[in-house]
Amino acid sequence: MEYSLYADVPDINFFRSKLHMSSTGNEEDVVVLSCDADERVYDQEMAGEQDESFFMYMDVLEEFGVKIPFTPFEVDLLNFLNVAPSQIRPNSWAFVRGFEILCKSLNLEPSVGVSFHFYGTKDVNKGTWISIYAHAGKRLFPPYASNFKKEWLDSFVRIQGALECSTASIMVDGKPKFPLRWSNNPLAVMGYDFAKMSPYEQSLVCFLEKFPLINIHELLDREGDAKRMDAYMREWLWNIAIFIKFLFGIS
Repeated sequence: MEYSLYADVPDINFFRSKLHMSSTGNEEDVVVLSCDADERVYDQEMAGEQDESFFMYMDVLEEFGVKIPFTPFEVDLLNFLNVAPSQIRPNSWAFVRGFEILCKSLNLEPSVGVSFHFYGTKDVNKGTWISIYAHAGKRLFPPYASNFKKEWLDSFVRIQGALECSTASIMVDGKPKFPLRWSNNPLAVMGYDFAKMSPYEQSLVCFLEKFPLINIHELLDREGDAKRMDAYMREWLWNIAIFIKFLFGIS
């Protein structure tokens, strides 16, 4: 495991100057702390004010537009998998964000159960990062190509919500909203029982199964631009409608 590049405040300040990472609209609601020179991303002990902090890769924040505090869907997913944010391989965050943006662009509520109808986890018993991968014949997106290679290993920082901002807090009644430290027993997901889904989730699965593969790069590029995203999704929905009509011989 690598040590963090971000052991100095000036390095963090420079990175933050070019990246908006707060989902509250106020960058001061998110506190980014430097790491000690000997800290590693899987370290479990954090003392004092750092008890309410967690590690996260700057490359993930920059590449995928992940913001702090996490969305309810991201919090649900971390709890479901029983993993800390930095325990998910960076490229696997692409599937998390791709699914979330896709649902949002269609005015649908993202669901952990629905996402794991299409995706599962692996490497859960190796004591290292877990990967999220597509079930055979069920993927929503093509593989995500990136230039991460090994550079992301030392890009982690320590993050916490500003103490005076309840919205950015990662604690509820003294308990963290999601695992802050690496877990020794992340969940192995081989599929999600369709019968256990709510009627809404079942309908969402049936709808998304009709979708062609959508490039996550395209979704990330259009996120935040409602006009471009709407035009893009209208094109996909039109193509789906034509396919369904052809499949069932509807004139």
